[in-house]
Amino acid sequence: MSTLKSFALCLLLLSGTAANAGELQAGISFVPLLTSSPHLHLSYRPSQSHLQFGYKYQRWTDEYTNNITQLTTARSTQTRSGPMLMYLSEIDTDSSVYYGIELLQWVAREYPVGPGGVTATTSSNDLYFGAGKTGHLNSHWYYDFGLFLSPTADLSSPSSKNNGSSSSGSFDLQLQLGLFF
Repeated sequence: MSTLKSFALCLLLLSGTAANAGELQAGISFVPLLTSSPHLHLSYRPSQSHLQFGYKYQRWTDEYTNNITQLTTARSTQTRSGPMLMYLSEIDTDSSVYYGIELLQWVAREYPVGPGGVTATTSSNDLYFGAGKTGHLNSHWYYDFGLFLSPTADLSSPSSKNNGSSSSGSFDLQLQLGLFF
């Protein structure tokens, strides 16, 4: 819940800076193949600046099944959120290539489905580096397509850590559509 409070605080602080004729963006990213819920993005670019500051919040749920019985044994709710900084190569056009960095905190909470299980949590903070393209569709809508990679990210769920398996590396695909002010 503290992540939602942080997101609301960022929205409040950034809305106050919008009076300086910069650009405030609020958008969602929804990739049905990768997640079942939309991701929220909020960013601000000061007037005539190449830098764009932002915050993102992602949340999704996974289910783990027993290979023999095909019954669900656990559910995992995962969140990934944190600040991002992007450098836009062109600021005087309707679209621009950008290069960026994100510091995302990943938290996985695993809940047992049946009796006798234990709830477990794991988390990590990782840097993601990437690039993409952003631009305006008309006077109120923007788009953003980007790919961020983190070769050192460890996104192992609590049960996979108990089983001795690990996950190394992660990506963050951005396919956003939103409003700008």
